[in-house]
Amino acid sequence: MSLTKAEAMGLKHSEWIDKTLRYYWYLIFIAIVAEIFALTVTLIMSPSEFWDDVLPVLVYPTVAQVILLLITTVIYKKKITENEYILMVVGSLLAFILIAANTSLAGAPLILLLPMMISILFFNKNVVIFSYLVNVIAYLVTIALFPDLGEYLRIYEFIAYIYIFSAGFIILLAVQERSDEVIELLRKKVDQEQELMVRNTIMERLSKVDAPTGLYNHKTFQEYLAYLFEQSSTSSYRFQLAMLDIDNFKQVNDTYGHAVGDKILERIAGIIQANVDANDIASRYGGEEFGVLFTDCSFETALHVVETIRLEIERLPHEEMGGRNVTVSIGLVEYTDEEQAPVLFEKADTLLYLAKKNGKNRIETEIQ
Repeated sequence: MSLTKAEAMGLKHSEWIDKTLRYYWYLIFIAIVAEIFALTVTLIMSPSEFWDDVLPVLVYPTVAQVILLLITTVIYKKKITENEYILMVVGSLLAFILIAANTSLAGAPLILLLPMMISILFFNKNVVIFSYLVNVIAYLVTIALFPDLGEYLRIYEFIAYIYIFSAGFIILLAVQERSDEVIELLRKKVDQEQELMVRNTIMERLSKVDAPTGLYNHKTFQEYLAYLFEQSSTSSYRFQLAMLDIDNFKQVNDTYGHAVGDKILERIAGIIQANVDANDIASRYGGEEFGVLFTDCSFETALHVVETIRLEIERLPHEEMGGRNVTVSIGLVEYTDEEQAPVLFEKADTLLYLAKKNGKNRIETEIQ
């Protein structure tokens, strides 16, 4: 299973095209160095042959390769195409030029193995097959066009080259198949990790959230309260704590049933969640009681928010109760250097029950 075009694009496809072009430039440079070295040896050993070889062996093929690669580089840099098959053809043409310039060199056709090897960089079996076919055709063309090359090849050597190309092709296919296995293994590994991450996220959320209301649960609320208390006790950071309790909720359950009570809890939780800030912690503390930690606002702002919540709850009719509404009583305090978190919570709870005592559907604070 080879990579699709879209998947290949995702593996920095353009970047690898640029790298392949750069590799081609490296090969041209190496070929120039090799030709210069060979010509230097020729100059020492047979000076008369040196000048006959400079143009056909060094200058002409180098110019042809540079022009071809410059045109190809411009095409890809301008994003005219990002087709890797064209790149394989260019690699075969570069090799063909070198072979044409060195027909008397034993083993020159083996240069065609280089673009075949580069084809594996794109993780696509079709590209490997295409490169193999193009290079076999290039080899056959060189035999047909350059009789000098054919003179050095007996039928057994011709078959041997075809065998070498085919053997290289089979090895590249094996490498591609192995790459496919690795890719598939990585895919499964990523899928498993993502599935585990999602499961852990869900489990973590379930452990923190009260299912009926979608707010944080009692345990999580206490953890956040302890954390905020710790932070505030070592700095000038301030926060507010509000405790809300539904008035006469037992009567609602007894009269209309627990199913109706659950719907009312859910609606009130929705009102609370809609009014608090993203930095605030809203929770169902237990039964019909809710808690809110305001972490990034003034006491006046917190008071305004809980008053808005109280009014919206009071004005919300419930069809299950014949259009009647429910109310909440609220106690609101601000952290003021209390030594322990339970002390602050006890203050809020005391104010909550004071609101109940003073007529319900109201807010009580330490600031009058």
